[in-house]
Amino acid sequence: MSATVDQHPDVRRMLSSMRLALDAMRLVVYTTAIESDRASSASGAAEREHAQDMVDLLTPVAKAWVTDLGVEITSLGIQVLGGVGYSEEMRAAQRWRDSRIGPIYEGTNGIQAIDLVTRKLPRHHGALVESLLGEIDRTAGKLAGLGPGGVQAAQRLEEATGAVRSTLHWFLEVLGEDPERALAGATPFLGLFGDVIGGWLLAGRALVRSG
Repeated sequence: MSATVDQHPDVRRMLSSMRLALDAMRLVVYTTAIESDRASSASGAAEREHAQDMVDLLTPVAKAWVTDLGVEITSLGIQVLGGVGYSEEMRAAQRWRDSRIGPIYEGTNGIQAIDLVTRKLPRHHGALVESLLGEIDRTAGKLAGLGPGGVQAAQRLEEATGAVRSTLHWFLEVLGEDPERALAGATPFLGLFGDVIGGWLLAGRALVRSG
């Protein structure tokens, strides 16, 4: 009996990548929405201000990182189906074409990256991002208690967080000296930042599931 496509290891890899990315994307959007609610309904002024800062910081990720991943995921969807995925009967190719407008609409993703680097990172002299990175570090510490897999995931999250932290310091230094040089790295940084935020939120969910 022939195997179904999802029984092939490489296809399982692609399907797992798609599911993981989708979960991370949803968590980023949900977290941004929750902070938006807090910004308008929290009882204390300080809490509302912090929530609004978080909304502003996460918005480029929720828009640009999520839509970039959407293009990647729909492309993988075609690949999973092979040649038939490229045909119109399966609608996978249509989903890929439709997803491509996301990085263009409502401020192209390059503009979102520039906004992140030039306006959001320098806010409070980088203290907002540093505070968030500290929270991610604490999550990584808890993740290490979930066994060997948790230790490995924690190490990777800590390494990625360290890369964001060092790049943040670089941006804060270079923006005032050579803005064009800083802007050239805006889009790659947004991708890194989105990966870290998405990974952190997935780690938090793993901790909740572990009890």
